[in-house]
Amino acid sequence: MFKQIVSIVVFLLAALSLTSPIHAQQRDVMLVLDASNSMWGQIDGKNKIVIAREVVRDVLGDIPSDVRLGILAYGHRSEGDCGDIETVVPVGPVDSSAYMSVIDGISPKGRTPLTEAVRRAAEALKYTDVPATVILVSDGIETCNADPCALAAELESAGIDFTAHVVGFDVSAEEAASFSCLAELTGGQFFQARNAGELTDALDTAVQEVAAAEPEPQPEPVEQPAHTGPNLKLSAVPAEGMEPLQKGPYWVISEPQADASGKRKEVKRSGSALPELELPPGRYWVEVSHKQARQGREIEIPENGVAEEVFVFGAGRLTIVALPSEGAEPLGQAYWIVYSAAKDMSGKREEIARSGSAKADFFLPAGDYYVEGQFKSAKAGKEVSVEAGKLTEEAVVLGAGMLVVSASVTENGDPLDDVMFIVQEANADLSGKRKEIARSARQIAEFGLPAGKYRVVATTGEAEGSTEVEVAANQRTERQIVIDLGALQLKTSVTGLSGEPSGVPIRYDVYSATKDMSGKRTSITASTRPVPVFRLPSGDYFVVARLGSQNVRAEADVKVSTGQLAEVAIEQQAGFVKFVVDGDPSDRVRWDVMDASGQKVGASVREELDYVLAPGDYEVRLTVGDTATTETFSIGSAESKEIRVAPPS
Repeated sequence: MFKQIVSIVVFLLAALSLTSPIHAQQRDVMLVLDASNSMWGQIDGKNKIVIAREVVRDVLGDIPSDVRLGILAYGHRSEGDCGDIETVVPVGPVDSSAYMSVIDGISPKGRTPLTEAVRRAAEALKYTDVPATVILVSDGIETCNADPCALAAELESAGIDFTAHVVGFDVSAEEAASFSCLAELTGGQFFQARNAGELTDALDTAVQEVAAAEPEPQPEPVEQPAHTGPNLKLSAVPAEGMEPLQKGPYWVISEPQADASGKRKEVKRSGSALPELELPPGRYWVEVSHKQARQGREIEIPENGVAEEVFVFGAGRLTIVALPSEGAEPLGQAYWIVYSAAKDMSGKREEIARSGSAKADFFLPAGDYYVEGQFKSAKAGKEVSVEAGKLTEEAVVLGAGMLVVSASVTENGDPLDDVMFIVQEANADLSGKRKEIARSARQIAEFGLPAGKYRVVATTGEAEGSTEVEVAANQRTERQIVIDLGALQLKTSVTGLSGEPSGVPIRYDVYSATKDMSGKRTSITASTRPVPVFRLPSGDYFVVARLGSQNVRAEADVKVSTGQLAEVAIEQQAGFVKFVVDGDPSDRVRWDVMDASGQKVGASVREELDYVLAPGDYEVRLTVGDTATTETFSIGSAESKEIRVAPPS
């Protein structure tokens, strides 16, 4: 997977060099990197953010000198801020070491405002004045209540020549459909990086589309024949007797003989639909492709005269839309996969093509296929037949409805943020578990679902609410889930110390107020933030606060009320002690600190250490090698003390 992602980004940036030959207008590029919290997820045992850094490092060395690149990141500075978008490297000539010093410092934290990030990238590129290209790499969907499809249409209509390429990094089909429109509506390419086969197909299609849309690169010098002028004219038709295609075919001319691995040495390629080329006379292998159709054969260019070759695809066009119910208007969003009609021995069909367009448009060799359409969590398919040279229009009825869910603390209250909605089957299995259908972290979550009954669970912090709901085809059902929710804010002070303790580890543990039959409390949640805010169901709780890692501990009984924030300040009794070896120890060092009862409260092998201790009397033992010396000391609350102990002689 790592090599696949590298290949995608290398291709996209390398392909942009096709827009910058000597006589072409220079194009600026902005690479938008997802630094949301989900980038800590793993692929093949490696964090996705680590993969992304390594990808960019490899890519920077391959960018042509006439391509100017900028880097924009989102979600890397704040956990819940949808405005956390920053141009970390302005557009300019590539300085690999300077770029990587910035990118290596990016640490995923927050949400996924990918729509606004693309807008800001386009504005930074001055897309309304000059050609501009944005490459978005995202491992998840928009989570900040924005519409990437609407933005794509806006940028495409307002830009001089705006293109967005999108890499869906480890995303599902449903997630891919939600933001692939950024590429499709701007003339770019969407890549779903999941396996080597899909990656190869994606790159083949992308190379064709990019080359066809951009000025043809200057060919490498070849030995010229005695005469001048084109001596090879190529065209492609969908079926016998039809007019040549005027847009789309992509041509590769190679030497006729293949090597032992079956590969031919490439001579020339062209993105022109009707190329007129000049080549040395002789035999060549010509391959033409357009979308999912491909043809190839050997041709000969005569010594004198022109070879005019027509290639017949034997293919037809298939357009398909998704309907929520019979007779309804087509859905404005869908994701499609075209499979072979026949199944193999294991019952699986071969995948032929994909599309994230609401109205998918395929150019397929004549034959039978199985087309599967998906709208969010609703899915259906049908068998279709494609005839050469003809347009086949189909519709797939998904039997889908829309469920819109929000959560609040009270009936008809304002929607809560930071809520996870999980849609489950209505009926539980024999073990009492329900199968999950879909989930969303949007403040107002929208689910496309097959008609039927469901259970929706809303969770935030440690609080939860649920509702039963029935979804009807081609209907919008809205539900608000009321969650019994309050908030608890904790902070720590030290008796005798002005202000909060800084630089000292703090841990809060929240437990049930009651104990079980064995005398134990149920652990609810915990945090190491200095001032955490816990979302909890209303009720009574028991809190344990620890300062440092030794013996400073305080307890508190707290009450959380629905819709209210309980602010609790916990006062600690703590002193601050620094232990220092007073001299040069000749051997390994070990500290042991005991309280007045002889109970060990800490140990370390560092020569200097800082402890936070409860007020009282203590004994410290310094061991160097096999010899030890001890000292006693006392510490009071808010008192700071340095204890210097000479190595034993």
